[in-house]
Amino acid sequence: MYKKEIETIKQRIDELISNPTKNKIIISIDGMTGSGKTTLAQELSQAYDNAPIFHADDFFLLPELRTEERLNEPGGNIHYERMKEEVIDPLVKGKINDEIKYKPFVCRIQNFGDEKNIKIKKINIVEGSYCLNPYFGKYYDISVFLKINDKDQIERLTKRAPKMINNFINKWIPLEKKYHEAFNLYEKCDIKFDY
Repeated sequence: MYKKEIETIKQRIDELISNPTKNKIIISIDGMTGSGKTTLAQELSQAYDNAPIFHADDFFLLPELRTEERLNEPGGNIHYERMKEEVIDPLVKGKINDEIKYKPFVCRIQNFGDEKNIKIKKINIVEGSYCLNPYFGKYYDISVFLKINDKDQIERLTKRAPKMINNFINKWIPLEKKYHEAFNLYEKCDIKFDY
């Protein structure tokens, strides 16, 4: 599905791999809801020996942390402090085969799920809305942004979660747009795909 996109990213990865001082590579994939971030991450993972994927969705805020003040903050609807402490910092500082352990937030139960144990590999992928929050610093070697037109976005989200479409339109998409614009993410990314 993402043949052209994967080839573009692979070219950049190959440039980095050729550097003998580079022992691991971190790829960050951010962008609009419904643009295909997770699918691209999965296909890229398969292309690189099941490279680990860390999902920003695992760090949505617990309901009790969703204050009006927090949700007014660009990118504030994920627990970015916890994501930095439990994934980003260990990924940056860790060595290949070190394990990163954290409990993901599960939307269905609005609470934490079972602990994940993910080993760092040569190629590592962090994907999802808000994974390029400047709070994390420039932790990645390659940043990718996926953009999608409004019509296709609504069609995809309606297929994915028909009962949630009004929430997406009235709440989640505006919060995401605020985050993208506040940090000018599209312009700052190394690689951009616009659908």
